[in-house]
Amino acid sequence: MGFDRMTEIQAKTFDAASLGKDVLGRARTGSGKTVAFLLPALERLLQDNNNKSNKKSTRMLVLSPTRELAQQIAEQTRLLTAHMPNMSHQVMVGGTPKPKDVSAMKRKVPTIIIATPGRLQDHLESTVVHNTPFKDLFRELDVLVLDETDRLLDMGFRREIDKIIKYLPRNKQTLLFSATIPEDVKHVIRQTMRDPYITVDCIHDDQAESSSHTNAQVSQAHVILPTNTRMASGTVDIIRNILEKQPHSKIVAFFPTANLVAFYASLLRDVLEIPRILEIHSRKSQSQREKASESFRKTNHGCLLTSDVSARGVDYPDVTHVLQFGVADSRESYIHRLGRTGRAGKLGQGILVLTDVERGFLRHLKGLDIPVHPELQAIVDGPTVESQQDLAPVWASIGSGRNADLALKATKAYVSALGFYNTHLKARCGVKGTDALVAFCNAFAYQVGFTTLPPIEKKTIGKMGLKGIQGLNV
Repeated sequence: MGFDRMTEIQAKTFDAASLGKDVLGRARTGSGKTVAFLLPALERLLQDNNNKSNKKSTRMLVLSPTRELAQQIAEQTRLLTAHMPNMSHQVMVGGTPKPKDVSAMKRKVPTIIIATPGRLQDHLESTVVHNTPFKDLFRELDVLVLDETDRLLDMGFRREIDKIIKYLPRNKQTLLFSATIPEDVKHVIRQTMRDPYITVDCIHDDQAESSSHTNAQVSQAHVILPTNTRMASGTVDIIRNILEKQPHSKIVAFFPTANLVAFYASLLRDVLEIPRILEIHSRKSQSQREKASESFRKTNHGCLLTSDVSARGVDYPDVTHVLQFGVADSRESYIHRLGRTGRAGKLGQGILVLTDVERGFLRHLKGLDIPVHPELQAIVDGPTVESQQDLAPVWASIGSGRNADLALKATKAYVSALGFYNTHLKARCGVKGTDALVAFCNAFAYQVGFTTLPPIEKKTIGKMGLKGIQGLNV
């Protein structure tokens, strides 16, 4: 697997974890946490294999916040167990047929299950394998791993985790990894870990507010787009400029919502015919996401447009740039997205792209060195003749409805932006009032070609809390 030495988190947790002690590990993204729990756990399973009375039981359970991270953990497991014929593993995640999980378990009960909480809870409550309740497969569980625990909880899985824990034996080993330890993570620690547990901190809170909290291998910069003129075309120009000027670049571009990802991916790939544009977001099926993820992993250049499903844990080799369009959910989210580049000791660049309305988000990143990117800023501030030559017909095709597919994607992107910024424009940018929100999102709609605003269902408006707000086409 290309290891020549252990990373800090691996070296500091290995002895305690391989001896069966509970371990709480804090480490930055890209620090080798997956191997930090897999290696010692596998060693324990191999040593204890002959002492278990029931060979038809699952010995290790790994909980992951996302399907993509679960698949990546599974790939690492496959490599590490390639010469261990008695070690089998199975992935159980949402977005795949539940009967497929059951069929695989009927053929062979896996030694290791790697799962997302929702799918696992579903099996625990309803699945039967060869007349045996699924929950009984965990009676002799040795190791529970909670990976990216803070993100598991950020995504709303606390209730599922609490329920899952009740099905598991008390005398198991727990390995819990989390970049941050907020109060809800402390709750899970109390629920799962046995005193005295070992704590390994590879982050160090005295650095938390400084630029060293990000990877020193990654340079950072920002660009401000004029909201009323360059929100859409400026986004296209930045991606296109990097791909043209640096043809060997490998870019991960984050957008605030899945529908914004879908719109810009279709625009760049299908309409402007820019090669090697891939997309991953929650609107894609699991098989589509896996195919795109694997394609991007194998390529040495191109651009992956994504929502936060790729923000943490997922490892794409040799990423040269991380672009973040729009505000992130938090300072921590910005940092974790940035962690997709500068991995394995390589250099990387992060570029944050905000509109002038979102400029206030920079205050949340105080202490990080994020200067203006002079070249890209000059491009978005300068003449737009070349950009408009090929984009003007595209915007016209949206406004007229000639390109019905792109117009539909633009409509969904507009509505999703309203939903996202309804919360984040005030909380992250300090911009108050629904008038500012509506003007901001309507600017996007008009820039991509709509001559009249896309209609929004009353039910959707109600869910957003925007009932009665002027400036929307209800």
